Amino acid sequence: MDQEETNLDQIMIVLENIEAQNLSQEPSIKNWLSNITHPDFKLIDSMINLFLDNILDLTLSKNILKVLRKLNMYQRDQILPQLTSNKKFPMALSEYITKNKPSDVSGDAFVLLGEIFITSSFKEVTTKKFVNSIFDAVSIIDDEDVFNSIVLILTQINFETKDNEENIFTLVFQDHENGRYLVEGLLRILNNTEDKKTTYRILKCFNDTMATTKDCLLYSSDLEAFIGLSIKKLETTTNEELRMYILNVLQQITIFDDYYKTKYKIDELIDILESYESSNDVCEENRTISAKILENINKH
Repeated sequence: MDQEETNLDQIMIVLENIEAQNLSQEPSIKNWLSNITHPDFKLIDSMINLFLDNILDLTLSKNILKVLRKLNMYQRDQILPQLTSNKKFPMALSEYITKNKPSDVSGDAFVLLGEIFITSSFKEVTTKKFVNSIFDAVSIIDDEDVFNSIVLILTQINFETKDNEENIFTLVFQDHENGRYLVEGLLRILNNTEDKKTTYRILKCFNDTMATTKDCLLYSSDLEAFIGLSIKKLETTTNEELRMYILNVLQQITIFDDYYKTKYKIDELIDILESYESSNDVCEENRTISAKILENINKH
């Protein structure tokens, strides 16, 4: 074992002790973490380089990613810029995810890549092979943080795709067997998040996948949950952007016969849409979408 691997093992032992004994807020520990993760110390660069050289060494690569994730958890403001500034690292993570079997891939890779996607756009990473590999992992992930990171990555890929560009996300989604797992996860996160960006990404994801697949995608109970959530938000929000994303999905949903099997809360929905259509407090675009949804409902 060379010196870099020895140092990695020693740091991992210390980090595990910090976590086990809940010492991360101790002044001496905070100072140590700040010192070793400072760019001048070059620890992060050396760990990234070690990862680049050992992508297919499953044990070593997992250990590197584990340490990077833990350090980023404690010193995010100092470490994340170092992860994003090294342009080779996102590409290496992509290669690691695509070249190894889903069951062999460390969840820490998705968490770190999700962190990078929050602050940066790496379109060169988002190949069809990469997106397909992420979908392969969706059904076997049981760590909530890892799953949320996968959702963040996929919805961000979709969100960044321009109207005139090929949407790799929807192309993979419509043919992949794990699409259902993703839909259930998206709805679960949507029900629990208060973050605007996450909400917008998920709603756009629903809209784009429904438009591409020509399918409602939501089972009866999930559909009712989404309708209930939509009504609640449309009744209370004055945010035109949030209104637009919700209304766009409702416009898709009301095209399909699935909703009309139960017509869940349809009277409440119609009341809101009629009030939107005629209100001067709602922007013209959202009044127009509301009118189109009402047309869909009246056709059924």
